[in-house]
Amino acid sequence: MVVRISNPVLVNTALRNMQITLRQLQETQEVVATGLTIRRPSDDPLGAAIALRMRAEITEINRFVENIDRTESFVNASEGALGIMNDILTELRGITVTEANDTGNAVSRAAAAEQVDALIEQLVQTANSDYGGRYVFAGHETETIPYVRNGEFVEYHGDSGIIYEAIGPGNVIPINQPGSTIFATSTGQVIGDVNLNPDISAGPAFDTPLAQLNGGGGVQAGSIVITDGSGASATIDLSAASTINDVITAINSAAGINVTAGINTDGNGLLIADNTANPALPLTITENPAAVPPTTTAVDLGILGSSVGSIQGSDLNPTGGASVVTAGTLLSDLNYGAGLDVGTGAFNITDRDGNTVTVDISATITVGDVVAAINALTGPTFNVTASIAADGSGIDITDTVSTGRSQISVTEAGGTTASDLGILGMGAGSTLEGARLDPIGGPSTPVSLLNGGSGISLGTIRITNGELSASVDLSGAVTLGNVMAAIERAGVGVEASIDSAGNRLVLTSQSGDTPIIIISEGDATTAEDLGLFSPGMFETAEEIRQALLNNDSERLTELIGNVDDIVSRIIDARAGAGQQLVQIDFARSRLEDLELSFESLRSKTEEADLTEFAIKLANTETVYQAALATTIQVIQPTLFSFMK
Repeated sequence: MVVRISNPVLVNTALRNMQITLRQLQETQEVVATGLTIRRPSDDPLGAAIALRMRAEITEINRFVENIDRTESFVNASEGALGIMNDILTELRGITVTEANDTGNAVSRAAAAEQVDALIEQLVQTANSDYGGRYVFAGHETETIPYVRNGEFVEYHGDSGIIYEAIGPGNVIPINQPGSTIFATSTGQVIGDVNLNPDISAGPAFDTPLAQLNGGGGVQAGSIVITDGSGASATIDLSAASTINDVITAINSAAGINVTAGINTDGNGLLIADNTANPALPLTITENPAAVPPTTTAVDLGILGSSVGSIQGSDLNPTGGASVVTAGTLLSDLNYGAGLDVGTGAFNITDRDGNTVTVDISATITVGDVVAAINALTGPTFNVTASIAADGSGIDITDTVSTGRSQISVTEAGGTTASDLGILGMGAGSTLEGARLDPIGGPSTPVSLLNGGSGISLGTIRITNGELSASVDLSGAVTLGNVMAAIERAGVGVEASIDSAGNRLVLTSQSGDTPIIIISEGDATTAEDLGLFSPGMFETAEEIRQALLNNDSERLTELIGNVDDIVSRIIDARAGAGQQLVQIDFARSRLEDLELSFESLRSKTEEADLTEFAIKLANTETVYQAALATTIQVIQPTLFSFMK
């Protein structure tokens, strides 16, 4: 049986095959023309998704590269300016060294002062360097000119802000160094470099009377409730406590709770630590809710509140603005540092019954030792006890047992020991209240007794704390407390205190690590005498200029070290900028590697191998041409094509 294939079938089959070949030819031509195997998502949905993700990654990398370009230029501007400053400071040091020598004279130093004035102008101009309208040493205030020369002073109008830039995925670095940090010589705190002589120590905080806390306001007697991290609570009666040590002992002896009390790291308040392992609750301290009338004991002790782990007590202002005597106060620190004329090291005490004993204190070191020596003699035939006065002013001697009518009395046993202890004489009734012993170095210490009793002549100082600056007139200060109060009232965010060694003033910025710059104004040497002189770059340059004008070779010699310190800071800052540039270069290299990887993956996913597709195009064209020729041969018109 012969199957006849009709002409229309042949035609349709041929046309369909030609259309398929033509479509393949067109697709191959598009690939060769565009170089892409994926021109629309429908070509390869999975491949298209991968390619789009790679393009997004590459776009993000390009944004980071733009950040890197800007950041690198900004840091380069900073590093270049620091290099110029280093050269200027080197020249300044050379002038200072030359004119500090004996070969210098008033004429040469006056001429050198003009040179230094010009160098200061150059330093100001360089410190105001910018990149793209952004001042590189202004902190966050990049649109504000940071340094303005105003007479003898150079004012800073920037801040201490750090600018951060993203230079890669998860890679954010600081790119600036504020001038308030680089061009100063202190960071956050100035610790006096002069021993004020004598020692300024108020004794151990443990012995501080509660009556002396809170500026002399004391602590209300009462009880507090402490709840530790496990939820256990204890009510602690502090009504009989008279010193900080009594409070600490009462808390540490409390049953049922796992806490430890002590002095905080600043030495000006309490620290209550929760020892509970894996506490489920915060450590909480409250007033006793059962107290009638309500008390403020916890508030007065600065420990009211709740916190996980520990409660850091607030500043209790333990001296109340005056020096107090404690058991730990050294005898050598009494009477403003004059100490005791021990002599024979003894004095006599007579109780109200007429019993007399001789107290030997030749081996004692502290006020507590003296009190203990007296109390060690108390017995059946001697009824006197000694204690430190509640207000911390001196020693009280009491006889509350004797029935005699005479008064308690203290006399010398050679020397002036009793007088120096403030207990020489007769008491009123059963108590002899000692005179003030005035331990050296509290805020009440007279300025006239500093510097080994020679005193300090006070004038005006200028304090600069970051962008804040003020002149502080100390000429009216009578005591160290007056000096400290004047500094704190200046409105520049600086706190004044005394160091833990008890012999230096300490100024601390309330804003953290903001540098503090302190200089004397006019002809005074107040900052130097107080050990607070801490000039920055511009202040040092101005000090050198003034010393040259004053023909002061000794001062010039002193200032050479300041220039060296500032140069060292400039070198450190340049090293910091160099490290930033290394980080930037590494980030750029890493981004380039990432971009190459992403680009390679994208290329493999959506780009065509042109050699391969050129061959494919030629083959497809050959197939198409062959198909055309074959179709023409197969579909030849016959007689039947014209039959109706």
